[in-house]
Amino acid sequence: MISSIANTLLSWYAQHKRTLPWRNTHDPYAIWVSEMMLQQTQVNTVLPYYERFLEEIPTVHDLAYIDDEKLMKQWQGLGYYSRVKNMKKAALIVVNEMNGKFPSTWENIIRLPGIGEYSAGAILSIAYDLPYPAIDGNVMRVFARLVNEEEEVTNPKIKQKMKEVIKKTLPPIRCGDYNQALMDLGATICLGNGVPKCGMCPLNACCKAYDQGTQTLIPRKVPKKERIIEEWMILLIHHHEKWLIHQRSSEGLLASMWEYPMIPIGSQKNVLSFCESFGFIVDSLHPARIETHLFTHKKWIMTSWIMKVTTDKVLPKGYVWATLDDIHEIYSLATAYEPFTHLLLENKVVERLK
Repeated sequence: MISSIANTLLSWYAQHKRTLPWRNTHDPYAIWVSEMMLQQTQVNTVLPYYERFLEEIPTVHDLAYIDDEKLMKQWQGLGYYSRVKNMKKAALIVVNEMNGKFPSTWENIIRLPGIGEYSAGAILSIAYDLPYPAIDGNVMRVFARLVNEEEEVTNPKIKQKMKEVIKKTLPPIRCGDYNQALMDLGATICLGNGVPKCGMCPLNACCKAYDQGTQTLIPRKVPKKERIIEEWMILLIHHHEKWLIHQRSSEGLLASMWEYPMIPIGSQKNVLSFCESFGFIVDSLHPARIETHLFTHKKWIMTSWIMKVTTDKVLPKGYVWATLDDIHEIYSLATAYEPFTHLLLENKVVERLK
């Protein structure tokens, strides 16, 4: 059974594999970039970022010494910004401690920031054809159905049991292709959301869940925690053709990213108090649009206010006046704030401020 799974999947993969740019190389750096981008992000979202990133930052040396703001700008829109920060930390280790050569052993690769067991297995198998599994949620779901595992696969004991099952199916060669075949099977056939396409699955003959009709029940779902709701006011402050932006703390959510000033939900009085604390004289003030943004564990409800101010005060540390061109080309604002940038680009906004 074990050898037949690998042989069957490799034959299926040869005919049905997705055409993806990172599958045209064995360069461990390029494969690493793709794996970091693909964490918690859809393939279609990653595609344009991947090619642009490698064009601007083609080697691990370039990544190690790139300016932080330029790096964050390349990542802007992908979210989960700790990933790219860890990539730069890892690149510095590779350059300074590994002679610039991306590691080809488990012991060295697993110690790089941001690389866990899945990423290590994926990189080592795809770049170097080493016999390591790459077990993500898709792969775990495939094997949970193959063996009809009725317990939650997030349970540490069950998870370890499933890992051992998966490891035993690794072929002696073409391990990278096998891991990618499993990824494709989980992403296109053995679906988690919606009905799995069991009639098209190359492994349906040996799938116990398919045999017993339990495929839609496996793996057992873990109840999701409700997101914490936070309400904010976004302050769009205009002065001499520029807008006020602020760099967030280096710790926590959206660390070191730029934002439009935001304060807890309140009234116009709170907006005026904020402006007064900066020494701004408010010439005009209007409520604007309301937007929401979903994070993994939080939901932001953001009410924006747009205003024109006059001031001769020096800004506190972490605040700058920026043109819309600057915001587009230099400063990295998180995706949560994109609707407000689009609002500012509308001609009618500036007209309202005159």
